Amino acid sequence: MKCSKMQNGLELLPDATHRHRPLVLMVEDDPDDRELYGKILCYNGFDVVLAKAGADAVAGAQRMVPDCVVLDLGLPDMNGLDVCHALRAFPDTANVPVVVLSGHAEHSMGARARAAGCSAYIEKPTEPVQVLRQIENMVGRPPLSGEGDPPRLIDY
Repeated sequence: MKCSKMQNGLELLPDATHRHRPLVLMVEDDPDDRELYGKILCYNGFDVVLAKAGADAVAGAQRMVPDCVVLDLGLPDMNGLDVCHALRAFPDTANVPVVVLSGHAEHSMGARARAAGCSAYIEKPTEPVQVLRQIENMVGRPPLSGEGDPPRLIDY
């Protein structure tokens, strides 16, 4: 499978009703992590939109309604828990699964993330396959068939 990178992010997404693959919004400020996890998801059959900041993620999620959000907590413009609260406040994104992928090593952070409405908490560093399996579980994705158009990786 080939992942193609498109510019101007959300402008290039098809209408949500025409999707053939699950769409994941990856919200991560670290460019290496954003690229690593984005590519792994893309190569495993997900369409992926990448966001560097919380405000971009909230606006993008409201506009495209992803099937799952992967969210870092330490973002440059707002706390990831605030992003989750904002997603839960809108009817279209209120039930979208949010998987926190964060380097916060506080023992209580997982409980705080769940209290904010996050569906799962994965502490970095972790094996990328653990993130992939968690997202597959959240979206109930069927096994890959290898058919159809290649998934897209969109840097927002």
